[in-house]
Amino acid sequence: MPTNSAPRTGNRVAVVLSAAALITSVGLAGGPAIAKALNADTVDHKHAVGSAASIKARKGKLVATSKRTGRLPSNIVGTVAKAARATDADRLAGSPAAAYLTKAEANQVVGLGGSATLPAAGVTTSAATFTTTKAGRLLVDFTGSGQLQCPSSSFVRWWIAVDGTPVVSSSMQLGEAVSISFDYAGFPAIHLAGITDGPVPAGDHTVNLSGGCTSGASGGSATSGTPGVGSVTVLDDSATVPAAARKGTARKSCVSGGGCR
Repeated sequence: MPTNSAPRTGNRVAVVLSAAALITSVGLAGGPAIAKALNADTVDHKHAVGSAASIKARKGKLVATSKRTGRLPSNIVGTVAKAARATDADRLAGSPAAAYLTKAEANQVVGLGGSATLPAAGVTTSAATFTTTKAGRLLVDFTGSGQLQCPSSSFVRWWIAVDGTPVVSSSMQLGEAVSISFDYAGFPAIHLAGITDGPVPAGDHTVNLSGGCTSGASGGSATSGTPGVGSVTVLDDSATVPAAARKGTARKSCVSGGGCR
């Protein structure tokens, strides 16, 4: 009996060691595969949910785009808290709309220098017609041609007139014609631009070039007989409101103001 017990004990030990080795080898070989299987539905250890998942269900998870639209849910990004408040719904950079200049006011044209005193017109030339569909101040850019002799002075002041009303801001002083020539060379182009003092009603209008001697009576004039060329821009009426007439605090322009975002 004693001689037969040792081999049986050795066999048992061998069997146990073989089983342990088998379990160890299976564990080592299958460990990564099992880990991959457990994490197959994650990206960087984050689980994913469909586009129809509720906000609560998708917290901390990746959200897939819709199979139908290919887009994320419309509520994937929350509304900015400040903009969500009714009191701030009409604000820009925290300030109400009244704090900013309108487009017309930001583009307002301000005249430089004093108002010129226009002489009596000694010549009217280069008349052209145009039609506007809305009322407003007119920005007129016009080129005409003509000549005027001034025996008592050496200068002629030229200006644009709309429907016979001078556009004072357009006036310019040029030298007189020493001698009038009725050939083409005697009609140099005169280019002027200006803005009417007040709004002009919508409708048909006439623009022309006018000139007058700075002193004394004219000694003769010549006109080209051809219409002038140029453009007319109707400005918004709000651009005519003086800054002092606006109520409330001073307003700033997003065109040049540093506080706009």
